[in-house]
Amino acid sequence: DGSLKLVISTLRESKQAAVRHLCAECLHKVLQTWPLQMLTPLSKELETAIASSVTDAAVEVRSQARQCLLSLRVAFPERARSVEAKLDAPTLRHLEEEAHNAQQQSSQRHVLGSRREMKRPVSSTRSACGGRSSRADATSSHVPTTGTCG
Repeated sequence: DGSLKLVISTLRESKQAAVRHLCAECLHKVLQTWPLQMLTPLSKELETAIASSVTDAAVEVRSQARQCLLSLRVAFPERARSVEAKLDAPTLRHLEEEAHNAQQQSSQRHVLGSRREMKRPVSSTRSACGGRSSRADATSSHVPTTGTCG
């Protein structure tokens, strides 16, 4: 995709740290959300861009690039291993710390989400169709008064 190529080239070539950071953020979202068949043709370019960004001069770019590398592990494990093989020990330590923190945050969100579900108050208001109705439905003039579902 042309826009992905632009993000990759801008990440590698921009002299402005803020621009590189935004490109790395975008690349991270792409790796998390785009279908693999769209990413596969550019996997080598992704690998190269992430490898250079992990050692960027700007700390925020390096941090975001490590997040990209974690996503690359999921999408293209062999490409991620290739990048990781070239990293120094402190960078690998940062990467593993971030992987551990991301895993903990993910499990905490899951636990907190299930607790919220358990504590959610149950409304006794029912719509004319038997399902729950929102407060807006109860005050709306469009609620059926005959008891039929439209």
